[in-house]
Amino acid sequence: MGYCSVERQFQAEVVVQKSRFIGILQPVDTPQAVTAALESIRKRYPDATHHCYAYRLGPQGQPYGFSDDREPSGTAGKPIYMVLEKHQLSDVLLVVVRYFGGIKLGTGGLARAYRQAAEHVVQTATIVEKVKQRVVVVEVDYEQSPVVQHYLHQHQLPFEAQYDANTVTLTLSVPEPQLQLVESALQQLLRGKGDVRRLESEAMHSERHY
Repeated sequence: MGYCSVERQFQAEVVVQKSRFIGILQPVDTPQAVTAALESIRKRYPDATHHCYAYRLGPQGQPYGFSDDREPSGTAGKPIYMVLEKHQLSDVLLVVVRYFGGIKLGTGGLARAYRQAAEHVVQTATIVEKVKQRVVVVEVDYEQSPVVQHYLHQHQLPFEAQYDANTVTLTLSVPEPQLQLVESALQQLLRGKGDVRRLESEAMHSERHY
């Protein structure tokens, strides 16, 4: 299974009862990256009233965390986190910077404002889906190679080819959900005259989502 993320920083702003709420969504992949990004944003907006945030990491959205940054408990960090969870976003940090406009919003109003700011920046972002890829190696002779390569091109499976004296070695990346289907199709094409093997290595591949 994959998950959604972003590949660069996005920013959007809403104004609620004269308070500015600046939403900043950016990629992070470790707790250390979260800490560094927060420090950078605080330096960018040193005079802001609050820097509230939430983050989720990894394919399962764990570890995760959120902070109200001196706003009343449960009015900022948790609403921001719920937006990330709603959109299944991970390996991201979402910070909402608030400049107080002089009008108190109350706990319900604050929660709605932070949720609105978080939702707004997510809606303006380009979301990608991170899909786990597995590496498959196919060894064939020169007669079979065009047939296999045609199948790979037809199904938009990227590969690298290495040509030896009698053998062509094709190394390809396959999205994990398609792995068994692709391996079965390759075995049928080869009819026992080649070798298909799955390597242990894996990686995450990004595909445009919305």
